Amino acid sequence: MSPTSYSEPGAPLELRDARETERLSTFLKVGWWYWDAELDVTVNGTPVRSPVPDNGWDPFLGLGAQYRVWKELSVRAEFERYFLDDQDVDFWSMGLVVKF
Repeated sequence: MSPTSYSEPGAPLELRDARETERLSTFLKVGWWYWDAELDVTVNGTPVRSPVPDNGWDPFLGLGAQYRVWKELSVRAEFERYFLDDQDVDFWSMGLVVKF
């Protein structure tokens, strides 16, 4: 058996607490994550029991910082931990925020 596809769309609900100076702001996030997964399996090229649905609501926490480089441009770094049914998932990200 081999998994051939897996998808996990979700929609976070979050509460934010922001602390800000002239250029640097930090934030905390806490919320619930809804996820919906499907797993397609093939055995010797033949699909078997496809899809196997699974879904649920699980909590997540996050923290991050954003530094304003110019009035319209900021750099952001963030860490999030998702507490899924049988394991935790850590997510690190960096990005740019552009204001129009």
